[in-house]
Amino acid sequence: MAAGDVITDLNRMNMTYFPHFPRVRQEMLEPSTRKRTQDEVILAFSEEQAQEEANRCFSCGTCNACDNCYLVCPEPCIVRLDRSNGLYKILVDYCKGCRVCIEECPTGCLEGVPELDFDTGVVRMDTAFAITQGLHGRQAAELKAVPDRMKEI
Repeated sequence: MAAGDVITDLNRMNMTYFPHFPRVRQEMLEPSTRKRTQDEVILAFSEEQAQEEANRCFSCGTCNACDNCYLVCPEPCIVRLDRSNGLYKILVDYCKGCRVCIEECPTGCLEGVPELDFDTGVVRMDTAFAITQGLHGRQAAELKAVPDRMKEI
């Protein structure tokens, strides 16, 4: 992770969709060996252990194309694009701001952003990636390049 990267807050993630996998225990040098050497006490993961530990990653703030937003949206406003790239578009003119997609997103990559062009007192949300620097920076730049009334995630 580069300096300044921001990770999505755990409270924004929907942990219901993540199975619990315990940490992979790293092997340690025996105490008798530790007395005689200056070697590392905690040994490195094997390739298999490293892969198993990496599989525990939640991919915080990054869309993993799980289709939850597409499946739970009560309006026809989330459009699934080519399945091979895992991209979706949100048609904000149809979005009622119910935030179901935001609540069901396991990685916390969706955020409700208040619309600015509605009458006072009208609550409606434009749903988009969280516009923050760090891990979202590239996605935010791509999002800003999409036409106003259709946002790609």
